Amino acid sequence: MMISPFVIVITGAQGVGKSTFCRSLYEVLRGRYGDRRVALIDGLGDKIRASGYAVGSGADAGGVAAIFREHLRREREIEVDIAILDRCAIDALAYVRVLNANTIIEKALYEEVTRTMSKRWNAIVRLELSETFAEKCAAHEDPEFRTRIDQQVSAVIKEFDLPACFVDAADAAAVARIAKLIVDQVR
Repeated sequence: MMISPFVIVITGAQGVGKSTFCRSLYEVLRGRYGDRRVALIDGLGDKIRASGYAVGSGADAGGVAAIFREHLRREREIEVDIAILDRCAIDALAYVRVLNANTIIEKALYEEVTRTMSKRWNAIVRLELSETFAEKCAAHEDPEFRTRIDQQVSAVIKEFDLPACFVDAADAAAVARIAKLIVDQVR
């Protein structure tokens, strides 16, 4: 296993286009570096649901624990030079704060887990809620809930003083700009 891969995390509220953005970024970076060096790590929600836990607004304390466990496992198992993570612990912590399904000590634990994990991330891309994606996922999450998650994603980034690139996922040039920033750092 590699000692220090370049880890890119994509974060934001549900329905902002994280998965679409990740796939596009992956295609650009794979074109430059090849399959053996770049990986898109996605499917977190599907894996958690397949384990019998609810995700999103339906998650309970057990579901939150399963989500954080999966975040930790995914990062531990990175074996490429460049990893793009579709969702990260910032998203999970935003849900912890909004759902209020955890005890005080569990919340403190998840805060520390997120802080620790963030030390390994080389790039944080925060996709913002935009008009383009506003209606897309209305059936999955209540708009007020999505807005609260969105606010908490920003709050975590600010409170932890994380260097994030804030991006409108509907901006067609955003993937190219982020890819260039990554290429300039990876060389």
